[in-house]
Amino acid sequence: MPPAKPQSNAVANAGTFIAVMLLLVCSLGLFLLVMMVNPFIMGIILVPTVLGPLAAFQYLAWGRWLNILHEEDKAREAENK
Repeated sequence: MPPAKPQSNAVANAGTFIAVMLLLVCSLGLFLLVMMVNPFIMGIILVPTVLGPLAAFQYLAWGRWLNILHEEDKAREAENK
């Protein structure tokens, strides 16, 4: 019997994507149930939901900019040696 072909990355990633989407749907359902009991929980969820993407954007933007500066610095050091 020939060995099985390894799965491509697309197939492996599809399973992960489906699992994450199901987790998000279940989380949303539980969140809506909690909102029926305690509507003030929205404030607890809203702050990280708004500030989280802003923090991620800052991290990515500064990270890219500092990475470019670091590579330019390394290139300058290589030229001087």
